[in-house]
Amino acid sequence: MLIRTLSAFFLIILGSSALAQGTLYDCEMEQTRKGGGYIPERIEFSIQSGGVTIKVLRGRAPIIFGAAKVTRYNARKTVIFWTGHGLGVSSNNVSLPRFKFNATIRKGGKITVHASPSGYSNRFFETGTCTMRTQ
Repeated sequence: MLIRTLSAFFLIILGSSALAQGTLYDCEMEQTRKGGGYIPERIEFSIQSGGVTIKVLRGRAPIIFGAAKVTRYNARKTVIFWTGHGLGVSSNNVSLPRFKFNATIRKGGKITVHASPSGYSNRFFETGTCTMRTQ
């Protein structure tokens, strides 16, 4: 029991120190029909001890999101949840609804992003590749 407790303690300390120095994931997303055009071509996740900053690049216009939440951060994968509003306009010039996003970045840099529009049963997803570096 003592060994498990100490192991858990050291894993928390090691994970916290990696989070404290900061990690940047620069992700290029595939653009397929599965994403419905709602998941941007490029997403940057800056994870620091104070929280997560997400910068989405649609063409040349960066959009910065706040209020993201990291729910898992370990050696195998990182899982991030956030919401976004106004990620563009539909073909008939109507504002898009708020979306709930979640991203899973696996060891090796593979990413999957799911997007669900609030009030609708649709769920879109894209995959891609991330480059990770410490900040």
